[in-house]
This record gives sequence, structure tokens and C-alpha cells, in this order.
Amino acid sequence: MRRFLTLLALGVTLYLGYQWWSARQPDTAAKPAPVPVAPAKPASAVRPPQNPQPPTDEPPPRISVQVQMVTPGVLMEGTPHAALLNGIRQMLEQGNVAEAEARLVTLPKDAPDDPVARKFIADLWNNLGVTHAATGGMAAGLKAFKTAVSLDPEGARAHVNLTHALWELKEPGLSRELLETTVALAPDEPLPHLLLADILYAKNDLKGAVAQLDLAAQHLGPNPKLQSFVRSNAARIKQNINLPQQRGGQDASGGPR
Repeated sequence: MRRFLTLLALGVTLYLGYQWWSARQPDTAAKPAPVPVAPAKPASAVRPPQNPQPPTDEPPPRISVQVQMVTPGVLMEGTPHAALLNGIRQMLEQGNVAEAEARLVTLPKDAPDDPVARKFIADLWNNLGVTHAATGGMAAGLKAFKTAVSLDPEGARAHVNLTHALWELKEPGLSRELLETTVALAPDEPLPHLLLADILYAKNDLKGAVAQLDLAAQHLGPNPKLQSFVRSNAARIKQNINLPQQRGGQDASGGPR
């Protein structure tokens, strides 16, 4: 019997799609540019709860996974190091990536002390990560995404990009804590919900897994096949929630009631 986690990871890899924003303008446009990244390989399986019914085996079509830039805007005069940071932003937009990164790495130590400047710097690191991911693969952007998240713990886009990068690279940092933070900051993103459902299912938290699958299904966009795939798996887990009780007085984790 195929295990749920393996199939769900495969479904995410091959099935997940988004309606991404329009191409980013050379100035401070409001719509950031998506950068396609190759799909990840399926995650390894874990032991499911007792007697689960297998999810659907319908083969999904291939799609791509993407990360996105943000628009930092322009720092107002009077913000600490405004001229320097605005200059780095312009370098990134003009494609002078190496010089922009060199200046980010050597920023004055007090530059992130101001909250406005700190968020601006985090956005620059995020965009640097997207640029590196576009040219050198997701591994090239991982460090920049981590830096962006550390500078701005409430940065929704940086958290989503980091989640994509860790999942793509199968890094151990893709933890339940990170996913819970990401779904709280970016509830409209389906992938973090699906990955969190994997973790909850692996821990026999069937109700939690179903809740995350239901949330993911709400934000999958107009993709009937993908909606059907996720909802059918959620429905099958719901059938399993009461299965142990029906088979001899056990609770949902397989232990005695």
C-alpha cells in the first residue's frame, strides 16, 4: 500500500501551480517578477497511521515552482544610510549583482539598527536570493533567503521563498516551526500548508493534516484537477480518523482508548 506522505509529496512536486504576478518593471513597480525553479524530487516516506486507505494514484501533470521578489521602494532622506541602501537597490535592478552583494555584505554594523532600514535590507537580501536562484539554482539563493528571514522575522515573501528553497534542496531546516510561521504570515500560499500537512500526518495528527489540506485547497487557484487531488486525499484521511476506533477500541494514534 502506497504511503500517503510519498504520494502527497509527489503531488506537490508535479501538480502544484500558481497564478504568479506580472513581470517586474525596472523602477518601483508594485508587481514583482516570478522566477521559475525546477521541481523538487518527492520526499521520503514515513510510517502512516494504522490501516490507512491509499490516496488516489491519478498521475498529475508537471508544473514548476517559483520564488518571487519584493519591491523595497525608496528610503526617505533621513533614514540611516539611505543613500547607500538606495544605491544597492538600483544596482540590483540594473543587474550589477556582484557589486550589490559586496556592498550588502559590508554594510555598516549600525545599518540594521533602524527598523525601516532593517526591513529594507531584508528585502534587498530576498531579491538577491531570487536573482541567484534564477541564475545558479535554488542552492545559490538559499543563504540570501536565510539572511532575509533573520533580518525580518515577519517578512512573508522571504519566508515563502525560504520554504521553497529548503523543500527544493531537501534541507533539514524545513521544520514544523518554520512552516507554522510561514502559513501564519502567508496564509494564501498553498505549498506551506501542504508541507505542514505532511509533517502533521507523519506525527499521526490526522485532524491537523486535514485542516492544512483544506486550507491549501482554498488557495490553489482555478485548477480543477489539483483541487480534486488535494480534496480527495483530505477526504480519505477523514475516513481514517475514526478507523482505529471501529477496529477494536483504539484511538487515532493506534493506542488504546
